[in-house]
Amino acid sequence: MKNVIVVIVMSFFLKSAFAQDASFTQFNSAPLWYNAAFAGSITEKRAEVLYRDQWPKLSGGYQTIYASYDQYVKKVRGGVGFMSTYDNALGTFRTYTNSLAYAPKIKIKNFSISPGIKFSYIFKSLDVSELTFGDMIDSQSGFVYTTQESINDHVSFFDLSSGIVFNTTSFYVGFDVEHLLEPNESFVGGESPLPRRYALTAGYTYQSKNKNFSITPNLLWQSQQTARMLITSATFKYKWFLVGGGYRFGDALLAMAGIEFHGLRINYSYDYTTSKLNTVTGGTGGAHEISLRCLIK
Repeated sequence: MKNVIVVIVMSFFLKSAFAQDASFTQFNSAPLWYNAAFAGSITEKRAEVLYRDQWPKLSGGYQTIYASYDQYVKKVRGGVGFMSTYDNALGTFRTYTNSLAYAPKIKIKNFSISPGIKFSYIFKSLDVSELTFGDMIDSQSGFVYTTQESINDHVSFFDLSSGIVFNTTSFYVGFDVEHLLEPNESFVGGESPLPRRYALTAGYTYQSKNKNFSITPNLLWQSQQTARMLITSATFKYKWFLVGGGYRFGDALLAMAGIEFHGLRINYSYDYTTSKLNTVTGGTGGAHEISLRCLIK
């Protein structure tokens, strides 16, 4: 039997082709997703992998994989980065993104300014066999007919994004605009522009003199179409050990734990849903994330 949730959600979103981008609790582990200007923003070469499993109690759920590599390249006087993502919504709608980012560095006394630009190719696919429509229903036998709806099973397009980051040794703030061209992502013909996504990120690190302890508060504000999101969080580090928490306003409490040593960091986070979504049948199961970062000198 067709999954009722898939039917309702997919029928609603076909016109806008899932207009909202994926989002991460560990947003610092997905630097190029939130701002191209983070490419080459640290002295080391950086590789990141992040996996998110959202609402696992719902059939299909939402899974997202992020992977990136970036470094500063002296010959081009800036940072260069590569990013790939895979997003699976309810086992029916999938998005693949591959991106190249460049961010020149401008140093002014004790801080630096870095504008960034990102070129992307995006491929979206839709499993039409999982959808049901009104013209498939027989009043006596239920879903027995073949739909006459004309729906493409995939779309693809190029995209452009840009951002800027201000950095000091202990503080950063950045602003980014994704989908500057608002490319058409419609599966059913006509125009369905992918809405621009705006993101403001900021963070500060306090470190003890002996470098055994540090605290890092972070902030993410994001806006896309009518969706708004604000995350505040803080991570405490003692020697190799990481622990932290945060809040996604109006939606979830966040808890994090991990280890970091010799340039390698492994971190886990859990989102406990506090919104009305948690009252649906059996709850949503929140969201799990696990990230791996490797820094190479």
